Amino acid sequence: RSLPAVLIALGVGTFFRGRVPFSSMIALALTVFVVVNIAVIGFSSRSGQQRSDQRVAVNQAIGEAVTLLTVDVGVLSTDIRVSLDTSAGALVTGEFSGGRDSAFTADYIDDGSGRATLTLRETQANAFPNLDNIGRGLLVLALPAGIGLDLAVTAQQGAATLNLDQADLERLNL
Repeated sequence: RSLPAVLIALGVGTFFRGRVPFSSMIALALTVFVVVNIAVIGFSSRSGQQRSDQRVAVNQAIGEAVTLLTVDVGVLSTDIRVSLDTSAGALVTGEFSGGRDSAFTADYIDDGSGRATLTLRETQANAFPNLDNIGRGLLVLALPAGIGLDLAVTAQQGAATLNLDQADLERLNL
């Protein structure tokens, strides 16, 4: 993948050789500048695109004795849409769609005292993701009605749409 950068450096170095002092340094600096700008432009154009390469369903039943449900959402570059579902009963439903390098996990803990915690996390599977796998994700959640909600949303970037009309919202942290 670095062959084009080597060719640019050799071409610029050959062109400037004998004509400009420090031509090899100038060629190297110009090559680094071109490669960094191409990488930034490529990343920027891909990172804003909505991706749906992988889909993870969220379907979590809430215990009958639960009176307060804490929903802790942590995502990276993902748009979030949260709404209230009055027809599903005590059930959290939804779907995460994103790039192949996004890992999405759901963890549910009921402490038996009327409180439960649903933790939804998106993490990056690779420290340096492939450019083909970069993009914005989408998390759509439908929360149950009739249960007290403690909603915490943490996102690095993206838009959040919260339609919680008639929800028993105890706390909201964004």
